[in-house]
Amino acid sequence: MGDRAQGIINNKLLKDADLLIGVFWTRLGTATGDYASGTVEEIEEHLAVGKPAMIYFSDAPVRLESVDEDQYKDLREFRKSLMERGLIENYEDLEDFSQKLTRHLAKQMNDQEFAPSASGGGGDTPPEQTPAATSGVSEDALLLLAEAAKGEGRIMMIRHMGGLLIQANQSAFDTSTPRLSARWKGALEELLHEGYVNALGHKGEVFEVSDKGYKLNDQLQS
Repeated sequence: MGDRAQGIINNKLLKDADLLIGVFWTRLGTATGDYASGTVEEIEEHLAVGKPAMIYFSDAPVRLESVDEDQYKDLREFRKSLMERGLIENYEDLEDFSQKLTRHLAKQMNDQEFAPSASGGGGDTPPEQTPAATSGVSEDALLLLAEAAKGEGRIMMIRHMGGLLIQANQSAFDTSTPRLSARWKGALEELLHEGYVNALGHKGEVFEVSDKGYKLNDQLQS
């Protein structure tokens, strides 16, 4: 096919990937000729171009007779190399993994370099997002609405141990300080109060752009 198998995988998976998440237990994988395994190659190639990676190792108990000694030896060596670069995190069970992944992912999404398009840094709002006099909401609220309307029409607000994540479409809004958290939470509350978005479920974590919200956004965009 014009390239080795792992090279084809790399081109398809890594080229457009923004973030890599790797999870290991007792095996490293099959060597590719260039690296100890295809997974290792994907991680190293991703890191080589300066993209972020989140690598996790399970500390869950395992039956010794089920462990391939060569695989585990290679895994320990790779783990050591990642540890020296400060790239790993351990977890005890699935609940521990879920909590850590949620917290770390939110931190990555709030990183200005990772999601600059909606960093909330206070720059000028594009003219097409200037609020109409009768909209009843702030420019921040309209920016949040416009971003949600670009994609699936959803806004997420998730509280986690590291703070607050507010995300619309593919953009995470900057909530890295209490002031910024209050800013974007307030913008979402404005949209909800004016009927431009509706809450889905009872947890207050997912919101959907309403027909009224789409019509307002269309008016502003035109």
